[in-house]
Amino acid sequence: MFLPGPQQDTARAAAEFRRQIARSQPKPQKPPYGWRWFSGAPLDGAPRTDATWFLSANQSVDPTYRGKFHTRPRIVRAGMRTGATLAPPAVGVAWWVDERLTMAVLCLVFVLISARAGYKMATAIMESRHQRRLVQPLAAVLAPVLETNKGTIIRGMEIPRDYLSDDETVLTVPLLDTWRPDQVSQAVKLIHVRLGGEWNHQTTKEAPYFLRLTHKPAPPNFVSYKEVAHLLRQGSDATPLLGLGVEAAPVRLNFDDEAPHIGMSVGTGGGKSSLMRLLIAQLAYHGVDHFTVIDPKMVSLQGMDAIIPGLTIYDQIMSEWAAIANFRREMDRRYLELRDNPKAKFDRWFLILEEQNAFALESDIVWKEIKEKKDPARPPVWADIAFILVKARQVKMHVVAAYQRMDDRSTGGFGLRDQFGMKLLSRFSPSQWDMLVDTRPRAIPSNVNGRWTSVMGGLHRQVQLPFMTVDDVADLMSYRDTSGVVRPASPETSPEAVPGGGDGPAPQVGGVPGDTGDRGQRPGRERLRLLPPPPEGLDDAVADLVAPEPEERLYTLKEASSDSPVGFLPVKWETAKKRRTRAPEGAFPEGVMSDGAERYTKDQLTEFFGSAEKSEHSG
Repeated sequence: MFLPGPQQDTARAAAEFRRQIARSQPKPQKPPYGWRWFSGAPLDGAPRTDATWFLSANQSVDPTYRGKFHTRPRIVRAGMRTGATLAPPAVGVAWWVDERLTMAVLCLVFVLISARAGYKMATAIMESRHQRRLVQPLAAVLAPVLETNKGTIIRGMEIPRDYLSDDETVLTVPLLDTWRPDQVSQAVKLIHVRLGGEWNHQTTKEAPYFLRLTHKPAPPNFVSYKEVAHLLRQGSDATPLLGLGVEAAPVRLNFDDEAPHIGMSVGTGGGKSSLMRLLIAQLAYHGVDHFTVIDPKMVSLQGMDAIIPGLTIYDQIMSEWAAIANFRREMDRRYLELRDNPKAKFDRWFLILEEQNAFALESDIVWKEIKEKKDPARPPVWADIAFILVKARQVKMHVVAAYQRMDDRSTGGFGLRDQFGMKLLSRFSPSQWDMLVDTRPRAIPSNVNGRWTSVMGGLHRQVQLPFMTVDDVADLMSYRDTSGVVRPASPETSPEAVPGGGDGPAPQVGGVPGDTGDRGQRPGRERLRLLPPPPEGLDDAVADLVAPEPEERLYTLKEASSDSPVGFLPVKWETAKKRRTRAPEGAFPEGVMSDGAERYTKDQLTEFFGSAEKSEHSG
């Protein structure tokens, strides 16, 4: 701004006066620059943190400071600066004295610095991914609940990357000064779903307010039968005890609501057989008398069939297929009854599928050997299992299936894994988690024997299963007779008269192809019994489903050959075909066309090939 001459002179005089006043005031004395450098002090003399010579900083004095150097003890900072100052001349002298040794030392230093930088970079990448995949999405869903914005939550939220594996982890979420209890309750539920695990929570008493979450105490490392015997006798046939969860709280299943079918994916030694004994024993104690067990391994539930009423084990592939088909026929019969009588009540019936990876492999191999040209590519048993999983719940029929690896192939290739309301995992790999659950973060498998992860409705929790032996099963069942439980009649009864169960023996049909009969008269390992005749009035199609099989089975030539699992002829398939082709006209027995293939009775084939063997020997 332009000022007239007198006013301009006055302004200059005022400025000069202020300069003189400033010069007259004493200036603060700063340590020499060299001292500040070598002692680790801030170079401008202004303190940054409250760090001392030997203690790290607790807080920043300068609110704008975001670095880490001045948070270290001053003696450490002094050493770092002194070393950086002396390093160049030291390297020069060392190079002059011994060039090779100096080069080796420099290479080593370079490698160490590179490794440190690589570690820092990898950590930064993982932290960025953690923020992008977990922290930011969680903040986005919490923002409307806590009535604040996403950025405010991210700045105040603390979620370590190892929060699931570190039992001492504390999660922190910022709250507004006007927070309400209902907001905290909703936020905790969202955190449980998004982060997994099970948490205790509390809020700070004074501003600034935070929601803090800590891990609940882990399940016990071992649970014996005696510790939970009283819990096993509680509940009902729909709510057996699964085990003890966090804080040793009982965890129960619910076959009528959340988990009509259960699928297990468990590595070797994970406690699968103990879990099967636990569930079957409880269900039998509470009155369930129908157990169809498919056990290709033959020994998974050894001894259980002598203790549990109504438990029948099938361990040959053809009898296993027939047992599953029979289970489906019973399901169809119940639906027909339910159609005619919507208030019909049914006894609970369980299909126990053991060692399903082995079952799937054996089913595919046997089916390829015996199927005819017009037969489907996959064994029909998978269609039976698919219909059972989709429909059986409403008529109180349930599936409990165990796999070493629960992939699509071992479940028949129909995408049946989603039909299991609850999945139980033990000793699983990250790829198995992604295949079965596919949520983030992944649950962490435990090395504790009997520790399982249950997954249902997107939530996963840790459960410690009780260790159950066959003797423990017998002990639990000993209480059943005095508990007032009435055993309903089972359709799979023995051919002997049942005490108090009727006037005569229950009906029984002959052995199923592939079954070996009573296997040495072991209790419970019976031949497959078909269901009673259907009620009058059913249409023919349904009657065919539940009608008994013909007394005499017909075989294709391939099925009867010695290289077939059910073969009884002394020759292989290729030899049998040649003899049929070369037989004189009228010598080979006349078969019956069925399902696109010519079939024969066992007597017909045995007579022809027996006489052929004799003629060869006599020749």
